[in-house]
Amino acid sequence: MEEEAPPRQSLAPLILFEIFFGAIGVGLAWLLGLWPDGRLESLGWPYHSASIPDIARDILVGLIWSIPLLIVVNLVRRLPWKSIKELEEWSDRFLLPLIRDRGLIAMALIAASAGLGEELFFRWAMQTSFVHHFPGPWGIGLGLAVTSLVFGLLHAMTPTYGLIAGLLGLALGIELLVTESLLAVIVTHAFYDFVVLVSALIEDARREARSTTEATKSEPPSRA
Repeated sequence: MEEEAPPRQSLAPLILFEIFFGAIGVGLAWLLGLWPDGRLESLGWPYHSASIPDIARDILVGLIWSIPLLIVVNLVRRLPWKSIKELEEWSDRFLLPLIRDRGLIAMALIAASAGLGEELFFRWAMQTSFVHHFPGPWGIGLGLAVTSLVFGLLHAMTPTYGLIAGLLGLALGIELLVTESLLAVIVTHAFYDFVVLVSALIEDARREARSTTEATKSEPPSRA
């Protein structure tokens, strides 16, 4: 008798957690005086009503900013380091079982909720609060450093993952300062996560196909 496959874990708690995380960021931003009276119109959407061309531009900018991040992380993953191997093992053990056999819509929902929720909290509520309450270089420096550190620590499933996440958080913080658009940063984060998740699924499918091929080759030929 074949064993029944374990029930697939629902993605709803993860997506709802990310959305709840963003709601906390909105509340925290309000308590810190960043919205609606923080006078942060220069930071762009969603701090004020933006035109459709502005939204389209920010989405395009966010996609462009994600490209170098994806290239760098892909190169880092190819390094023959033990810490990178440990990160891959963590992904195989915890991430793949959660997303395996899911469709692109599910990956998009995970990525979008993470991009929106985490950027509302980290880049808006945290980083911008330093810039707002500590004008000048000190506010910019503290905002980047503290937000990137906390971002990395909260993603530190492994030390390497925490370090990479911290550096990615730093890049997203710099993007916010350069582009002056929170929407662009949200798009960068969400698209980066989407590509990483889909790439993990593709690589998992390739490994399964190779394993199936090797198993078939190793089977003894059947007798007529």
